[in-house]
Amino acid sequence: MRSSPALALALALALAGCAGSIAPYDPAGEPARRAALEADLRAKLGEAWDQPVPGLAEADLELGREVWYKNCDACHGAHGQGDGPRADRMQPRPSNLLAGRTLSQAGEVQLLRDGSPGTGMPGFGGKLPDRHILAVYRYVGWLRVNPPPPPDP
Repeated sequence: MRSSPALALALALALAGCAGSIAPYDPAGEPARRAALEADLRAKLGEAWDQPVPGLAEADLELGREVWYKNCDACHGAHGQGDGPRADRMQPRPSNLLAGRTLSQAGEVQLLRDGSPGTGMPGFGGKLPDRHILAVYRYVGWLRVNPPPPPDP
């Protein structure tokens, strides 16, 4: 018996829906979500929270730009302002990375590795080599000191 492509697609979609559901987004819970994220990262990193990130100073800025455009700009936008083409469909919206750091450098690098629970931010640890994660974080640092020019009037 042969299965049709339409039947296979319907089955795949049905099974994908069984993986679990995402709770509705509640903007009032965002401060608590961010506080819990920081507390979790601080606990995971311990004393490393406030320490320099090994290898960050040597990270390849050009590699970071390449990794950014392959993995980050669709959500965070070309300049890291949380305005990528997918941003309007995400709750919470992607962070504006030019608004300043809210975590330590080590916390932000770990966030790249682990992702951010309750958001669309995936973890890249295990998906990308650590040198790519450090490079993209260095590129974010470059974006912070080289913001885009203002739009034309």
